[in-house]
Amino acid sequence: MSDISTALFGSARRGVLSVLFSRPNEEFYSRQVIRLVGTGQGAVQRELERLHKAGIATRIRRGNLVYYQANPACPVFSELSGLMVKTTGEADALAAALRPLAESIKVAFIHGPYAAGQTMPGTAVDLFAVGMAGVEQLASRLRPVELRLGRRVNVSVFGQSEFRTKAARADQFIYSVLKGRKIFLLGDEAALEQLT
Repeated sequence: MSDISTALFGSARRGVLSVLFSRPNEEFYSRQVIRLVGTGQGAVQRELERLHKAGIATRIRRGNLVYYQANPACPVFSELSGLMVKTTGEADALAAALRPLAESIKVAFIHGPYAAGQTMPGTAVDLFAVGMAGVEQLASRLRPVELRLGRRVNVSVFGQSEFRTKAARADQFIYSVLKGRKIFLLGDEAALEQLT
C-alpha cells in the first residue's frame, strides 16, 4: 500500500497529507504536525505552506499558534482523502497492527463506508477478518491504532469454516461485504476467493 504513496509523494508531503486527511475534521498546530510526521521541522513547514497555497489545507492563526486542516472546499478533497486512506494513515497503521497475527488471519480488509471513501467525522472503520484469531485478540492489537487515529474500529471475525458456510448460504451480511469495496490489509482478492 505505502509503495504507491512513496512513488507519488516525498516523505514529508506524504506524512503531512496523511496527518491532515486521516482526521480531516480536526485542526493541527504546526508543532503537532511536525511531531506526528516525524521528519525535519523545515521540511514539514514547507509542505504545510505549499499545501496551504494550493488550497489543499486551510491555515488559521490563533494567538501565536498556527493551525492547519484539510480543506473540504478543495476540488480534489475526496480524491486525496481516498488516496490517503488507501495508501497511508489508517490502512497502513491497521495493516502494521495485524501483521504479527498473519499466521492466524488468512484475510483482513476494511469494508463499508470507510472503504468507499466516506471518511467524514466520526466514521468508524469496519474491519473484516477470516482466520483463527478471536475478536479480543484483534481488538487488543487495534486499540492503540484507534487511539492514535481517533476512530473506532468495528471488527467482524469469522473462522474459515463458518465463513465458507455463510458465504455458500448467501448470508446477507457476508454477501454485502463481499460485493462492496475493500481495502486489503492482509491477503488479497484471490486469497479471499479461495476461502469461499
